[in-house]
Amino acid sequence: MSVDDFSKLLLVIVFSISILGLTYQCMRLLGGLADSIKDLRQVLQAFGDLSDRFVEDYGFISRRLKNTVDSISNFANNIIDPLSSMFGFVKNFSKNKTKKEPSETTESEVEI
Repeated sequence: MSVDDFSKLLLVIVFSISILGLTYQCMRLLGGLADSIKDLRQVLQAFGDLSDRFVEDYGFISRRLKNTVDSISNFANNIIDPLSSMFGFVKNFSKNKTKKEPSETTESEVEI
């Protein structure tokens, strides 16, 4: 075996070891990527659960708010509207006292 054959053999061995090292690093990189994807899936699943809870809470709060608004609306329709129509004649009295009819004004001016 000559020096050239020995150097070629050594070069092949070094090249093979470097390929093995690169392969090992690629495997580690892919393993880390798989772990990251698994963590991302867990985060997305937790976010989905959180959004489901938010939708349930939103539905509950919107129903409560709608019931409250309906109660206030019913109170206004059932109590305030009849009271305002019952006491609506009071407005007529106040208008009559402050309002003078134009025919009376001209007659009083004529008599003076």
